[in-house]
Amino acid sequence: MSLQRIMFSPVTRLSGLLSVDVIVEQGRVIEANAGGTMFRGFEWIMRDRQVNDAVYMTQRICGICSLAHGAVASYLLDELYNNDLQENAQYLRNIMYAADFLQNHIRHFYLFSLPDFVIMPNHPPFHGQNLIDARLDPKDNLRLVNHYFEAVKAAQKSHEILAMFGGKAPHQHSFVHGGVAVALTADKINRALALIKDIKKFVESHMVPDTELIARVYSDYFRIGITPEHLLSFGLFRFGVKNETFLWKSGVLADGRFSLPRLDLIKEDVNRSWFDESNKLEIKPDPHKTGAYTWVKSVQYEGRHYQVGPLARMIINGFYSGGVSTMDRIYARTLETLLITELVQ
Repeated sequence: MSLQRIMFSPVTRLSGLLSVDVIVEQGRVIEANAGGTMFRGFEWIMRDRQVNDAVYMTQRICGICSLAHGAVASYLLDELYNNDLQENAQYLRNIMYAADFLQNHIRHFYLFSLPDFVIMPNHPPFHGQNLIDARLDPKDNLRLVNHYFEAVKAAQKSHEILAMFGGKAPHQHSFVHGGVAVALTADKINRALALIKDIKKFVESHMVPDTELIARVYSDYFRIGITPEHLLSFGLFRFGVKNETFLWKSGVLADGRFSLPRLDLIKEDVNRSWFDESNKLEIKPDPHKTGAYTWVKSVQYEGRHYQVGPLARMIINGFYSGGVSTMDRIYARTLETLLITELVQ
């Protein structure tokens, strides 16, 4: 039986360098290796630093989803220092967090996903677009191209909300342990309300119908990219004096059974990663390790791979009842975007 090898390298629509090597047999992927070829080394960068620096330094992992890392660091410091959080601080933290989600989701759909479905103008940055499955009629195609450029402005407005309350964007400096470091003023609140009104209008009038159009024209994408229904979420948008309450609940959904997540069931596998684990006390980089092909560690929960992100959150919280396909992931992200605009307002 003949096997076909397909290499995608570099995969450019993300932060960092990635190569994907797949083996296909009779139209079915039987092996897939995702190789992160850039050493990040945050475990070593963080050593011997003040613990409070974690909020700022972890955000440098990514320029798109930076606040997610800073938020987790802040929650950990809240626990270490036994902080009591004020309700207004929690609201403001969550508004910043939500604004970062919005710019991320809008850019993900329009800048990262849309070029797989829409014929873009034949000039940089779209020059040489490799689109082999264009199905939209010219009128719809042009409309989505125009929305692509409007999406840049909507994402910018989301970042403006974050920058007003976070000091800067990306890599904000205000969502810190114990609360928020930037004071509220009436003009900031009014400006934020005006911005979220514009963002919500864009999501409702453009992003939602654009997603529905793509889902309708590419309906077969509901039958591809299907993964096992192993979904994991640690919850989102914390409230309470000790961060103990989640607006969107956490959960583990596997084989039709629901349970609460346990940190002790998470394991990092470096079997195929360029790390030496012979010393159980310290894992060290080993770029010449035999059989390894990536700097990325394989994270497993209870020995299995789980899907996280918008689809997992939407299904676990009962907001979405679809499947676990490629198009379901796109659809759930847009749904989450709409829900978050409502929460910010």
